[in-house]
Amino acid sequence: MAQKFPFELDGFQKQAILHLENKQSVFVVAHTSAGKTVVAEYAIRLSLKHGTKAIYTSPIKTLSNQKYRDFKDLFGKEHVGLQTGDAQLNDKASCVIMTTEILRSMLYDPEQLHDLEWVIFDEVHYFNDKSRGVVWEEALIMLPKTVNLVLLSATFSNTMEFARWIGKIKRKKIHVIKTEKRPVPLKHYVYTGTEEIVERQLFQTVDVTGDFRNEDYEQALTAVIQNGIQTQAGLPNVKQKNRYPSFVKMLEQHKYLPAIVFAFVRKKCRENAISLQSLDLTDRIEKSRIKVYLNSSLQTLTQSNQQLSQILELSEMLMRGIAYHHSGVLPRMKEIIERLFEDNLVKVLFATETFASGVNMPARTVIFDSVKKFDGEEVRTLNPAEYIQMAGRAGRRGKDDCGFSIILYEESMQEVSVLRSLQQGNPCPVESQFHPKDNMILNLAKRSKFQVEDILRQSFAEYCTDSTKEEVATLNLELMRIERVPCLICRNDLSEYYDMCKKIHSLRSDLQSKCSVGQVVVVNSREHRNVLGIIISKVDPDSKKFKTIVMYDKETSKSAPKTKLKVPMVREIYLPKSDFSNSCDVVELEDGDFTLTREVISIDATTSEQIALSSVVPSSLFTKRAMKMLHRCAKSESTKGEPMEFMNIKHYERKVITYQCLQCKHLQRHYENYAKRQELKEKVIEAEEKLSQKEKENLFLLPRVKKRQKVLKGLDYFNEDMEIQPKGIVACNFSHHEVILTEVIFEGILDDLEPEEIAAVLSCMVYHGKQPSEYVISEKVDEVIENIKSIAERIARYELEYDSNNEVKDYDDQFKKCFADVVLEWASGHSFEEIIHLASENLAGDTPEGEIVHIMQQLIYTCREIRIACENIGKLEFAFKMKVASRMLKRDIVAVPSLYLE
Repeated sequence: MAQKFPFELDGFQKQAILHLENKQSVFVVAHTSAGKTVVAEYAIRLSLKHGTKAIYTSPIKTLSNQKYRDFKDLFGKEHVGLQTGDAQLNDKASCVIMTTEILRSMLYDPEQLHDLEWVIFDEVHYFNDKSRGVVWEEALIMLPKTVNLVLLSATFSNTMEFARWIGKIKRKKIHVIKTEKRPVPLKHYVYTGTEEIVERQLFQTVDVTGDFRNEDYEQALTAVIQNGIQTQAGLPNVKQKNRYPSFVKMLEQHKYLPAIVFAFVRKKCRENAISLQSLDLTDRIEKSRIKVYLNSSLQTLTQSNQQLSQILELSEMLMRGIAYHHSGVLPRMKEIIERLFEDNLVKVLFATETFASGVNMPARTVIFDSVKKFDGEEVRTLNPAEYIQMAGRAGRRGKDDCGFSIILYEESMQEVSVLRSLQQGNPCPVESQFHPKDNMILNLAKRSKFQVEDILRQSFAEYCTDSTKEEVATLNLELMRIERVPCLICRNDLSEYYDMCKKIHSLRSDLQSKCSVGQVVVVNSREHRNVLGIIISKVDPDSKKFKTIVMYDKETSKSAPKTKLKVPMVREIYLPKSDFSNSCDVVELEDGDFTLTREVISIDATTSEQIALSSVVPSSLFTKRAMKMLHRCAKSESTKGEPMEFMNIKHYERKVITYQCLQCKHLQRHYENYAKRQELKEKVIEAEEKLSQKEKENLFLLPRVKKRQKVLKGLDYFNEDMEIQPKGIVACNFSHHEVILTEVIFEGILDDLEPEEIAAVLSCMVYHGKQPSEYVISEKVDEVIENIKSIAERIARYELEYDSNNEVKDYDDQFKKCFADVVLEWASGHSFEEIIHLASENLAGDTPEGEIVHIMQQLIYTCREIRIACENIGKLEFAFKMKVASRMLKRDIVAVPSLYLE
């Protein structure tokens, strides 16, 4: 082996490593903290052993920095490099960590990939991201076939389809290794407490086996009404606003800390943290450790920066074990919070969703302040993949026996389906987000052996279309092979009988999906006919199998096996004696093996887990209590001439026995034949609809590319033979606003400005916040931004000739002027404290300190891109101005290096 581990590897890790040893690609899907990184580390060890290279990609810069720190300690500083927009360290190393965007850019110049053996894609489910997923798709398509892949994800549903696609375009097998095993079991709760009411407000809605506990959910709804937190029109209730102090105290008493509280609005993270100002969660020794780390980590900042309000506020909170973490927090403070959280010195952390992508930062408990978020387009409920990613942070391996995921009650949870879809749902299938961009079209024309058509042809969308076509053809062929069976008896109403049976089973399935621990059922399995059962647990969260106590008379032979007909009729039900511990088995039933009743027997969690694990039902108070209810239930039904009430499907089950086809001696065979044909027909219709939708989506891709090529040709980025021209070569350097920036350079509208003025003008391309009606701006800078907007409008009008969906106003609105004066003052040497004051006056609402730093860093990156582009075309004087502008921006707190890189 290339590496020996100081611990016993899990099965999925051994399996993956075996494939890596055989130089085979793997796709590993496992829960957060399950140990997927072990597989990535082994691939890197192999590259070191073979004297080749490995690239580790991550979706965000922070994650790249964290990985650099970890791998530097693991493999040695000389073997690890880092490439992000902000840092380029040891880029010739055996293992280089980078964002996926950097890898994609490298792939346009394959010479940079010499000796590359492995590429590791961490968090590969980002492929499904609407705006950035295209980067993952391009990178996967353009990677050389000789490179082996390691794909890692915690939330991916259509793994086989995805692996087959990559296997097809790379002409190699991608081995899928998936484990449902969670290293630390996870329990899901709903909290209904208020500022004053705390005790007995935590209701477990899903247990460690994945069972939904309907009874607890109903109790939670009752508590909501009793606590008076029900509101009109979804408005927040005053009793919910200040519930965190008492809630956190309760968590501390029950030893549920440390906890991450996910809130999807930055402002709310801070407000929630401030609401805990009366709490102190750290002891004397912890305070001392926090103070030492704060002092050492902040000493690189100037004295004035150390006195910034955000730093003082967070430092005071941290001393009490509380913090907030979001994109508006200063980078240095974010990293301090992360490091202290790793050391278990932050007990309650209020964070936005991006914290869920952090490295190895689990907690005992994860809390959801809300299950709704704004995704850039609309406010919507979290999808299961997002919930799984965040809830997966609950439970620390080696420290906790289980993790806790708690959702704070909100009005949308009145619908049980909302809660079920989150806590029991599966991630939606990953889909292609491919859309052609100018950067791709130009770079492919300039440097790559690929044509745009090649990328489209090899896209995941095209593969899904092709595979759906194959599916339709296969289903039609299978349908043709099934012969119709003529029968004079069945031909009259077999189709109606089938439809009725299907309706009954659909109703049963809906009911069974809601079944909970303790639910009484009537069992009709292959082994048991018309006997009572009690649901104990679900076999696993994604399974449709249930562990069930089945009661039958062991003194006689087992009940007749279940008929193969779709709707067995219940005639008599076996009832055991007063203590059924000697008259039952614990078995696994499929969801079609039983019918629900209205009755639920109360079973405590300990008894349920004991029976599920041992498959033995002990004689106990529970069995006697359950027996009384069963007899009472059966007795009340027998007076009506029926053994049990089958809820809403009772009417249909009475009707189904009236069909003429039931007289046919060969009904079983005829029914199965008809059912198989109908099922195949339904599959064909479904596949054809899916194919039609995919073809419509794909139909627009190539025409869209052709339109963009025509626009670029008309603007002299291509000649008549579609050969790239100087403008096109310059545009290849830019990661955003490719055409606008190129036109600005060629028209020279920035040439006469000073470096600080150039930086101020360019801010209109990186600031995307709101613009107030009134703001301060230099007259000279304002005039040049107006010139840029004129260029944008001219290009927009030209594009309208080829794409009528665009509007000139869309181009004009994207260039905001209000941040220009903030940049001008910063580049002119003003202190960061002064810049914060100016930003608060000039911008709509509060702009957090961290966001100001982030915008400055984006601006520095843009200046760097322009400098390189100008050097390439010999515009050296302007290139020097851009270099000076970068230096003016990259100073003081904006230039503070990452703690992970020190």
